[in-house]
Parts: sequence; C-alpha cells; structure tokens
Amino acid sequence: MAFGGTAGAAAKTLYVSLPGPLDACSSLSAGASDTSVAIGDLLYPSAFLNGPNDALVGTAAGIVSAELTSVNPESVTYSVAPKLKWSDGTDFNGASLVRWWTRAKAQPTIASDGYRAISSMTIASDGLSVVAKFSQSFANWMVLFRDVLSRNSPLDCSIKNLERRPTLGYYSVFSASKHQIVLIKSNLLHKGEMRFGRVVISDTMSSSQVPSKNFIGETVVANSQAVSSLSSDPRLTASLTSSSSLTQMSFSSVRPNVSLLAFRQALSVAVNRQVMVNSLWGSTTTTVRVANRLLTSATAAVGSATLDAPQDCLTCALEALKSIGYSQAGSSWRSPNGKAVAIRMTVGPSGADRSAAAFIINTWRVIGIPTFRVTASSEQLAAASLRYGAADVAVYSRSLAFGPGVAARAYFGSPVLDSYAVGPRNPFWAQTALAVTQNFNNAQASQQWALFDAQVTHSFISRPLFCAPVIQAWSRRFSTVRGGASVIALVDQLPGLRP
Repeated sequence: MAFGGTAGAAAKTLYVSLPGPLDACSSLSAGASDTSVAIGDLLYPSAFLNGPNDALVGTAAGIVSAELTSVNPESVTYSVAPKLKWSDGTDFNGASLVRWWTRAKAQPTIASDGYRAISSMTIASDGLSVVAKFSQSFANWMVLFRDVLSRNSPLDCSIKNLERRPTLGYYSVFSASKHQIVLIKSNLLHKGEMRFGRVVISDTMSSSQVPSKNFIGETVVANSQAVSSLSSDPRLTASLTSSSSLTQMSFSSVRPNVSLLAFRQALSVAVNRQVMVNSLWGSTTTTVRVANRLLTSATAAVGSATLDAPQDCLTCALEALKSIGYSQAGSSWRSPNGKAVAIRMTVGPSGADRSAAAFIINTWRVIGIPTFRVTASSEQLAAASLRYGAADVAVYSRSLAFGPGVAARAYFGSPVLDSYAVGPRNPFWAQTALAVTQNFNNAQASQQWALFDAQVTHSFISRPLFCAPVIQAWSRRFSTVRGGASVIALVDQLPGLRP
C-alpha cells in the first residue's frame, strides 16, 4: 500500500465519478487513458498539469519549475523542491528525474518521443536542478516529466499497482479495485493545505448515486433520460459538452479495393454522419456534431472550413465507385475484375465504436456492400489491424486531450501501439509533421497541424466521425469549478476544492 496520508471517520470525503475502466496505467503505458492520467496527476509529481481548457500550466510543486532556456539547441532546466521524500521514505531530487528519463526513453510508446529527443541530463551541484539538452527539437516539451514514478515502480496497468507504488502528490492510495479507488490526503508534498481528507473514485454516475454534497465527475451520455436526470438535479451544476475522445473510421492503404483513394472516398462519404449522431443520441443535445478534424476536437478546430473533411454525399459515393470501374450487379457491387465487393471491419470495444460500426455496416449493406465484423479487445488493436493487413477498415476511438502532435503520430514516425498507426508511412506527411513538431511558434504550429489534418482527411485514410457527448457535473457549492475540455482538465481542478 502507498502510504503518506491519513484516513478516518473525521475526514471529509469527496466523491468522484470518472469514465471507466479504472486502472493503474502509468503515463508511459501504451494503454493509458485520459482517466489513467487524471488519477496519476493526483498521486505523482509533474512539471505541468492541464488547465480547464487543457492548456498546460506549471505545478510549482515537487518539480517547482521547468524553464525553456534555449531553443537552438533546445535546453530545459528543471528544478525540484528540497527535502522531498516518496511515501516509502526514499529521496525525490534531481537524480529522480534523470532515472525517470533513462527509463522513459526506452519505452516503446509515443509518450516517450520527447524523452528520446533528450541527449543528456546534467544534475547541478545542489542535486536539485537538472539541465536537459535535446539532440532534436521537441516543441511539445511541456508534456514531459508528468506523473513521474519512483525508482522501479511498475509501469503496467494492473489496478493493484496503485497500492504498490510509492506516491508523492496531493493524495496517497488507501485501496484500489477495478470499480473503486479510495485516496487519502497526503502531506508529503503539499503541507497544510485545506483539501478533502478522503477521495472516493468510482466508474459510475447517475442522479440516484450522486451524494447530497461534495461531488464532481464526468460520464458519457447514454441517452436523453441520463441528461435530464443529471441536468435537472438541484444539487448539481451540470455541463453538457463534447468529449475529448474522437470516434473515427480508418482504412487500410494496401488491401484490395481500399488501396484505391476513390474507393475509400466512396465508402467514407456514403455514411451520413449527422444522421448517425442523431440516431445515436436523438434530441439529447445540440452539442453532438459531426467531427471535421482528426487532430483537434469538434469544438477546437483551427483554420478555414476548406480544411475540413469532405462532406457526406451518397450520390457522390456511387459516382466515385462507377468512375473507377466498379459496377452494380443486382443488389451487390463488383470490382473491375468482376469480383464481388465485401469489406472486413475491425471494431474497438467502446459503446461509441459499436454503435458507429453498426450504423456504417447498415449504410453499406443498403447500397450493396456487405461487411464482416470482428471486435478488438482494445482501441489500439483495432487500429493495428489495418497496419497488419488484417482488415480493410477499423472503427475506434482515441483521445485528443494531448494535442494535435500526439494524434498526428498515427500518420508519421515509428508505428508503436499507442500511435494508432494505420499503415505504411507517407514520406511527405512524415517530413511535414516532423517540421511542425520542431516549431516553437504555437500559432504557426496550430495552422500547420490544420493543413496536415486536411492532407490526411482528403486522402480518406481516416474519416473523423464524432466526439461523443459527456456530462460533467459537480456540487453547486464548488463555485470555482470550470467545465473541462477533457476529464483530465476536470480532475486537475480537484485539489483546489475545499471541504
């Protein structure tokens, strides 16, 4: 068990609901979700956390500062607060950051990209400051040294690892199971602050389960009844918004039929995405909109409408098929060489994946293209089925909470599992993306990512579908809470809530 706090009958309790599954995935794990990172933010030291709009802000605690001191060559100085110890009594200092870097750069995940760009880390004579020198520019350097773990702490997602790992954050772990995590206030890092003594995190939220006070949480919208019950609850302030998770459809670029751009275009635009989201959520909310970008959420698109994904058009789809020699034979389609057209689809495990896939399959069936469907055990494996040539198309969801540079890794760089790489790399895309990752001008980089996004969407390798609606809710007494752009941004406000 991770020590460093106290729990008892007198401790005031804050109840938190987060989208499941609850796990112990580290920030370096390929399986880490937004919920995994949000929980880690409460337990381990970080240089930066998410503000309400997902912009990164310095923590000024544990890692008290992180300063970009040079751009060419890139250099960042990290400073650690003195006399800090993990909950197991071992020291936390500059050497802790060096050990984390050494461990992080060896991990086969996109979270390790920035660590691999660092060529050296030099500890100052006081042992508290470390200078990181980069061999390759990494403009997104503020994502580094987040939820740093102690020496030899397990990185994998087993829920019991939460109890095994030493902590050094706002809270320590009292108990952990797959449906509930109990945290207790820690004084190791933040002494004397007025915080809740106990935090109970669960993976369910409904109006009947919300306590009378001291509650904050997020849940995916299942139906209009859930929206009505939570938004009309007089105890709560509720915010209905788009999630930071994008559900998308991606294609193989090497398998028969779908290797042709016009064929991918036909299958893509045949699906009326607005009808899809209306069928999934009905009149629940006007927040559910078709997603037009792959790298940014539906509510945070940059650039002009000409950069958006091409619009849905069934007539256009049929014309596109005919233009490349496909023909209708009764109720089915045949390729130019006379073979019957059929599609093999891999579907991710989430409810949004399954619902979107069912709508797509039915659309294609109606126009005469049958689809054979298999379900993957994870979102990452659904995408990987395309890279391994096991499917023509995959429907899956992935987080956009970590910025366009992370989402873009699906289309350039080494194809590790959590990059959601879908196939062979386009050299031009790779060159373009690499240049953007090294651009320290945020405004320019945003526009460049929008152009990159347009290149991918207009190739019809991937088709953005929607960002599912979520409800974020909190007790009315918490007047300082702001609806977060992601569940991470919501949870990162939790330490500031007062009993």
